[in-house]
Amino acid sequence: MIINTEIVDVYLNGEDISKYSSLFIYRQADRNIFQEPEKDKAEIVSKIKDEIIHHVKDFVLTNKRIWDTLFKDWPNELDDIVLDLVVGCKEPNDAFVLKDLNGRHHMIFDLLCWEKYVGKIYLAKEWILGGYTRLKELFDQGYHGFARKCI
Repeated sequence: MIINTEIVDVYLNGEDISKYSSLFIYRQADRNIFQEPEKDKAEIVSKIKDEIIHHVKDFVLTNKRIWDTLFKDWPNELDDIVLDLVVGCKEPNDAFVLKDLNGRHHMIFDLLCWEKYVGKIYLAKEWILGGYTRLKELFDQGYHGFARKCI
């Protein structure tokens, strides 16, 4: 997978990203989904960016057989997919897939739109670490113990 961070990096450097507003990412059919991003969110956007890159680079299939069945040539196709980490999309465009003019698939993640998910990925991590048993332990601690771990 190719990870493209150009737009989010320009944002994180405090520069204006409006020069990207005419890209296919922001122009979908007859509508423009570009909006100037909030300037004071660089810290959280940087954390989200780092977290996504970490998980993408360390991606491990949990059920290779299903992937092989559903996506016959997935290892080769995955190498050609672009993950665009951006800011500047109007809600609810937090994650979507488009093809560019060359037919290459792009997964677009707007990291400012992802801010609402911060702290809510905890359940998925715990499932991976220990499955049902681990989640049951957390819920058995009661709501407050669980909530404390999510924050």
